[in-house]
Amino acid sequence: MLERLVPRSIKAWIWRTVLDRNTELYVQDLDYLPRVKFEKRNVANSIVALNRRDMLAVLRQREVVVELGVDQGEFSETLMEISRPKILHLVDVWASERYHSGLYERVSETFRQPITEGSVRIHRKLSVHAADDFGAHLIDMVYIDTEHSYQVTRDKLRAYATN
Repeated sequence: MLERLVPRSIKAWIWRTVLDRNTELYVQDLDYLPRVKFEKRNVANSIVALNRRDMLAVLRQREVVVELGVDQGEFSETLMEISRPKILHLVDVWASERYHSGLYERVSETFRQPITEGSVRIHRKLSVHAADDFGAHLIDMVYIDTEHSYQVTRDKLRAYATN
């Protein structure tokens, strides 16, 4: 029944099991993820945000923010409004039918003034390749909204973890 409710593109399902008044979460991907057990200590200091705006409010202001997967730049505007970074790096390849160069032009126009002032920088390339642009520069936050597969997300986390 669950398989009929969840789109096939979503590979991971979360099961909740209550044992001795403790909640334990298990994540299992049927294709390639090993079974992983999350314990209370893994989430002890977690904060739940109901939406992306609330998440940004919890994170507060950040000096250098990178957004991976910009699309039309709508969330980029929210990042600017709430996080108020000194520099916002917008990373997207804008090279597919869905995410085309017209969207790149729209984002470039929307952020024309901050781009001119140097507070917004556009990196038109794949997210993993753009990580090389930052070298040893400090990044305060990376927001990832690209392909949601395990391998791609893992690779992006690894690429930006060294920054």
